[in-house]
Amino acid sequence: MLQAMAGPLRLGYAEVLDGAGAAVATYGDRASNAATFPIRYGERSLGTLRAVARWGAPLTRDDERLLASLAVQLGVVLHALSLAAELQKARAGLVRAREVERARLSRDLHDGLGPSLAGIALGMDAAPPVDHAPGPVPPGVPRPTGHPGR
Repeated sequence: MLQAMAGPLRLGYAEVLDGAGAAVATYGDRASNAATFPIRYGERSLGTLRAVARWGAPLTRDDERLLASLAVQLGVVLHALSLAAELQKARAGLVRAREVERARLSRDLHDGLGPSLAGIALGMDAAPPVDHAPGPVPPGVPRPTGHPGR
């Protein structure tokens, strides 16, 4: 994007710095006499656009207005990129949380339901076979109080 902007504007050097002052994008040979334009989004400072005309000539007033306008647009772009990075990070956290919950459910089913079902199966194997349809429960036989595992 910086190269596409710098060519038509006949810039010899252009650079975008992030909020910490690290170069994010550079075009041309570094120059110390670069004009600077703040890159902002709302009230938040996101970095700086630095530019020099070709052959070290000073920027015209029109060039400065155009670069200041481009710095505003770069603010929108950098803000959108930071939102995309935050969204990607949130998605990764969501996937991680889902996998942790899936593992917990699997562990709970394995550790809780498996032994309960095995106990029920053993109890059924130990029960005498029934040759007739069940009728009323005879006195003295305990009634079930709930489901296993509850």
